[in-house]
Formats: sequence, C-alpha cells, structure tokens
Amino acid sequence: PRPGGGGGGAAAPNPFKSFDPNAPRPADLAQTTTTDGRTVPYIVRREMGTINRAVYVIVFLHEPGTPLPDPWTASPGWNGRLVYSFGGGCRAGYHQGRSIGGLTANRSYLEESQVGDYALARGYAVAGGSLNVFGTSCADLISAETMMMVKEHFIERFGLPRYTIGSGRSGGSLQQHLIANNYPGLVDGIIPTASFADNMTFLDPLSDCELLDRAFTSSTLPWTDEQKAAVTGHASYAYCKRNGTQYPNLRATNCDPDALPAAAIYDPKTNRTRARCTYQDNMINVYGRDPRSVFARRPFDNVGVQYGLRALNEGKIAFDQFLDLNRRVGGHDIDGNVVSGRTVGDPQALRIAYETGRLNDASRGLSMIPIIDVRPYTDGDDDVHDIVASHITRARLIAANGHAGNQVFRTYAPGTPIQPAQRYVLDAMDEWLSNIARDTAPARSALDKVVRNKPSNLVDTCYLATLDPVTDPSRCQVMFPVAANPRLVAGSPLTQDRLKCELKPVDRADYKVTLTDAQLVSLREVFPGGVCDYSRPGVGKRTPQTWLSFPRQGDAERLARIE
Repeated sequence: PRPGGGGGGAAAPNPFKSFDPNAPRPADLAQTTTTDGRTVPYIVRREMGTINRAVYVIVFLHEPGTPLPDPWTASPGWNGRLVYSFGGGCRAGYHQGRSIGGLTANRSYLEESQVGDYALARGYAVAGGSLNVFGTSCADLISAETMMMVKEHFIERFGLPRYTIGSGRSGGSLQQHLIANNYPGLVDGIIPTASFADNMTFLDPLSDCELLDRAFTSSTLPWTDEQKAAVTGHASYAYCKRNGTQYPNLRATNCDPDALPAAAIYDPKTNRTRARCTYQDNMINVYGRDPRSVFARRPFDNVGVQYGLRALNEGKIAFDQFLDLNRRVGGHDIDGNVVSGRTVGDPQALRIAYETGRLNDASRGLSMIPIIDVRPYTDGDDDVHDIVASHITRARLIAANGHAGNQVFRTYAPGTPIQPAQRYVLDAMDEWLSNIARDTAPARSALDKVVRNKPSNLVDTCYLATLDPVTDPSRCQVMFPVAANPRLVAGSPLTQDRLKCELKPVDRADYKVTLTDAQLVSLREVFPGGVCDYSRPGVGKRTPQTWLSFPRQGDAERLARIE
C-alpha cells in the first residue's frame, strides 16, 4: 500500500509497505483510480523470476483474494496496458546484472522509472528485466530476446496486452529504438528519453572526442576552447573533454571489475583468450570473428573523415590547425588503444551492421509506431545526452518515409521535474494508441494510420521549467538550440548513417578558403586515399532485415513467421 493515494503527486521516499493479506487492512491503505475509471485498493502484486538468464519483474495492481487476470478473464486492477521499462548505460558485460530496467528488485514500485509510480497507480502493468539494462550489457539483441521472452510469459500468464509501451532513458532509449525497428510488434509505441538512435551512432562521436582531445593536447599550435568546440560541434568543449573516455566501448578491457574477476578479463600480454568488453566482442554472434585476430569483427571507421571541415570553412579555425588536427587525430587499434593510424572498419562487419539493423535506419518497425521523444535539455554542459541525437533519428525517419509524422518532440528546460512531465507524456501516448486501436478504416500503410490518429494537440513542444508549453518552432530553436557532433562538422549529413564513407580525391572546390598549391599537396599527404564523399551511401550499405536470429557467429537467419 502507498500512503497518500493515487500517484497524483511526487512519490514519497519508500512509499510502499509490505502487505500481509492475512492481517487486518492497514489504516493508511490508499485507493487509486485506473484509466478505466475503477477505484481500487492501491495494493501492488510483484512477481520475480529468471527468464533468459535475466532477473525479471512484473508488477500491477491486484487485491489479494480476488482472481488474477488470465488470458480469458480481466481483473479490475489491470487496465489492459503494459509498460515495458528499459534501463540506461552502455557497457559490454557477461553477467546477469544488478538492476531491472528501472524497476527495483526489493520493492514493488519504480524508484528510477521515468514516470515514478504513476503508471502503476493508473492500472498499467509494468515489466522489465536485468538484461534490459544497457549498463549491464549494451547488446540490443539480448535485450530484444529478453523482452520477447518476458512478454511471452506475461501473455501466457495474464493475457494479451491491449498494447505495449516502451519507456526508458538514455541506454533505455537505444533499446526502444532498436527493438522497435528490428523486431516490430514487441512494442506498439515508445517514449524514449534523452534518446539516441542506436549504439553505433552514440559511440562514434564519443570515440572521435577521445581522438580529438589527444590531437589538441599533442598539437604545438594554440587552440582555444571555442575553436575546439567548433571542431567537435558541441555547444561546449566540456562535452568532449568529459565524454571522450566516459563510454570506452572500443576498449577491450572495459569490463565491470565487480562482475568479472581480473583473471577472467582480457589482457593483451597475459590473458589473450579471456573476455573482451568491446561493443563488437559483446555481440560476437552478430559480427563473427576476424580469422586473423580471432576477435570480433569491428564496424567502426574514420578513414577519410575531415575533422573540423565546417569550422575551417566558417573561418573559425585556420588551415594550419585543420591540417595539423587531421594529421594527428589517428584512430583506435583492435584493443581500443589510440594509435597514429586511422580506424579501419572490417568490410564484413560493415555489411552486417547495415544488414542486421545495428545501424538503425528507421525504415522498418520504427516507421510504424508512435514515438514521443522526451528531451531534458542539457546542451552547453558536459552531459552526454545532446539534443542533436533526437534530430538524427528524425532525419532518418524523413529519409525513409518523406516525413516524421509519427515522431513528436517534447523538450524540457534544465531543472524541469521530469516525472510530472512524463505523466502527461504517458497519457498522451495512451490516447494516441487508443485512437489507433479504435480506427478500423482502411489505410495505405501502418504509418498513415499512426499519423492520422495522432491527437491534434500532440505537436512538437518545448517547455519552460514551470512546464509552460511553447509550440512555436522558431522560439523553441532559440530557447534550446541544436548543436552538432564531430562527424556532422566533418561533413556528414544529419542522418549520420555512413559508418565508413566512400572516398573521393581532395578537391580545392570543397573548401571555402583559398588553398595554395603547397597546402593542397599537404592535404593530399594527410589523406592519401582521398576524403569522405558524403553524397554516396556508406561502404557496405544494405537493406536491413527484421526478426533475425543468429545461430552461428556472423550468420543471420530470419525467424519463421507463425500466423
């Protein structure tokens, strides 16, 4: 029971108490009213167990002594909807995990959930698993598999949800986007917060930050922080200074020391056969092994990337700085160490990344569901969750469909109390999905049906810290400007979908500054194979497939569909 009732205000510390069904009803037992208008005792049933090696939790309102819902019979406490909660972070891992996708193992409510206990109080069932936490394992396939199995268990035990809503922040947003696109049907709508489109789009600019910081530090030329920020694209250079090594998922030794003993962790000299905690090694079944190194194939690449190109063309840095930077920037070796040579992506890994949906092009399931993108605005400080990431996803939706009518932005000023804001978002998503469910008229596509059922008042909106809304896009742009990242400054389109760019010869016409013959020769020496040609698709680009399984390393098969 929760003293105080209903989930309408901020949750008090430890608001739940253990309930003894054999004892008299406690005097402080709260009542709550669900979305169906039913007022019921605020008693929460919690089920815990292990599925797919993950600890899972399922919670919903239920009064002891009354029948539980099952596939044939509803119950007054559950409103028929399911919220699936995903946890944040991004780290390779080979363990069960300590947290459960925003749910807590020792209580029946959501301590860290984006909506607090509001969903429970309104009658939603809420579920999650420890392998739906990217801080445990930043492998979206394991998260998808875990969600699929937990949801299957939920359906067999309690019945088919009217619809399932994804919820989660940061690493939780990565899972929502990737699962929605690659395994359509598992979620019917998503509420990603502080979002990113996919793991690789998140990690590429961060690895660039590490390389750029090293180049700035080793340079003999003077660099101001404003010039460094212009090269990285961020509102402040503090972003790269902090985050360049905050998520070192290219580093083989980036293992959780509390989860793996030192003897089990890779060491290049003494322990070469042990666990490697890179992004790609954590997903070796997807990428397969490089027969030369026997490590996982790696899809990351920065050959031909002209770091700081926009800053040069806008006159924010000098040509000598541009040249020196790109001469020094280097790349990462297979163990994630910074080296003088550029990072070279494995051709098969690049093909696999596109083909299996690791690069989320938003053209599949993500184009068929409602998306309310929640962005607590943090640009200008060192917080990793920059707003341009939401616009990258939008650019991909537009590239896939010609518009992004199924995605709505909600941007909040720093200091906004996010849980109250998220309650409005959950209500809006519920209305949107309910509209879709009631709509039986023919539609040209699932996307058309989603767009025509979007509530009329659900538009891109930014909010002051007082939660006062602003719907004028030009005002929102001034209030919450969108910065960039190193790849965008280097010339990548906003879709940022070229994992490895095709190359073209260095050409004077690409630079707004006048280059001397000597400067042109120097550039060609720094880029002997040429520079990125972003007018062409990325190397190895393929049309992605949905509902893939990976029975053998580096080999995907499409799961059979059962009608």
